[in-house]
Amino acid sequence: MTYRAPDMQEILSLIFEAADQAVLARAAQCCKAFSNPALDVLWRDLPTPEPLRKLLPVRFDRHGGLPNDVFVRDDQCVRFTEYARRVQYIRTTSNLYLLRLSRGSPWNFSFIFQIAHLLPGHMSFPKLRNLTLEEHGRCDVSLNIIIPPTLRDLTLIRLNPMAPGRSPLQVAVCQAPLLQSLTIAGEMPWIYVPYIARFKYLTAIFLQDMRLDGNPEDVNRVYHDLIRDLSHRRLAILVLPLDLTYDAIPRDVTSLHLKELRTSNIPSIIRAFLDVLAPGKLATFRCRDPSLVARNEWRTCFDSVRQRCGSSLRTLNVKIQTADDGLSAMETIQPLLEIHGLEHVTLLMFPTASSDEVKAMASAWPYLTSFRLGNEWGHEGRTSCPLQGLVDLCYSCPRLITLVMRISDDLSDMDLDSLPALSHGLQSLTLHVPDDTNHVLLARVLDKLFPSLQTLTVHPGEQQLRQAPPAVSAFEDVLQMLKAFQAIRDECRSGILR
Repeated sequence: MTYRAPDMQEILSLIFEAADQAVLARAAQCCKAFSNPALDVLWRDLPTPEPLRKLLPVRFDRHGGLPNDVFVRDDQCVRFTEYARRVQYIRTTSNLYLLRLSRGSPWNFSFIFQIAHLLPGHMSFPKLRNLTLEEHGRCDVSLNIIIPPTLRDLTLIRLNPMAPGRSPLQVAVCQAPLLQSLTIAGEMPWIYVPYIARFKYLTAIFLQDMRLDGNPEDVNRVYHDLIRDLSHRRLAILVLPLDLTYDAIPRDVTSLHLKELRTSNIPSIIRAFLDVLAPGKLATFRCRDPSLVARNEWRTCFDSVRQRCGSSLRTLNVKIQTADDGLSAMETIQPLLEIHGLEHVTLLMFPTASSDEVKAMASAWPYLTSFRLGNEWGHEGRTSCPLQGLVDLCYSCPRLITLVMRISDDLSDMDLDSLPALSHGLQSLTLHVPDDTNHVLLARVLDKLFPSLQTLTVHPGEQQLRQAPPAVSAFEDVLQMLKAFQAIRDECRSGILR
């Protein structure tokens, strides 16, 4: 079998992939051979639409908008078209970077819609891979020139059933068949839901902020059919909608292949949906629920997680607020302690944690590489544990790289000689400590436990509860002292100091 040798343009593209913007800018001006490959890489991913705006022969207002009566000729946008065709990603400062075309417009227009209005009939971004659209009403711009075939990531917000013509979701099915990620937020008519399953190559679906507009029977039916249709796919990520009900989950489907599940639903709905998943496939489970649900219900839910995906689960992220029904937090997560293959764990549900409880977690999850223990809804008592719990955790988890927790001990009476020299390979540590913690003593303690620590963030405990931390941490000198200790050891090892 023969293979085609790469041409010069392909080789230059690979080289320029590793170059920074300054090098790319100089290469684009160097010669004709370098110009196109360098410009393709330089304009591929834009942090904002501003570079493209400056190429247009029109004046935007201070809000980024345009008046309704502004139009331009094709010959006035030659430079803009030359660079716009290279753009694949337009990054935004927020998820909804939407600019209004005019004050009286019923639509919120993104920059893409502004360009389509200025240049009607032209697909200005034929290589675009991410797109965010928000609809409020009527629009005189054809969606066929907005959604290119190369699109891979689409975000739709507030689809209006009264808008003329086809909806963006309908157009995307025809125009962007290779779509891989779909995010829907806001209210959406239930009649559009069946189109989601028509994307054959969809691997990530984010529906958490979606609300279906319709009567409960129709909403349950379309969710039921959607889950059934998705059961024949191999999804990577699925985020369940908040308005998903128990009756909308099919009982005869048990083969949905899913790698990551994210949910903000109550435990009973989570348990019902777990029964839909194919056993032993889920690798990541993330749940968040601020409502006060009894701990016994969460324990039952966690037991379903263990039974359904305990052998495959590697990442666990739990951010919940529970109602006290007699069970302790450790009894609530007892089923999770039987999943011994976990590598990344975040538990934001503990009001307090003793050293014995931390030791039990460490013993249950010996392969941990990142661990975060806290209380997401914290008010009075954020999770804290004695320093001994930190030591026990590192003893039992030698692979730990990232750790976030709070210690409650007063280090003023600490005997450094009583601490073991762990020489643990922890790289990143975030600590919440009492306000009056001695900086020098804290640095010496951490240096003895974690001699190779690279990143350290320390928050005073009371300040963390009452106000946002300042831009410069009061414990910034602790990391500087740690770096000094490490530098001295390195010099001693190299023989510079005798």
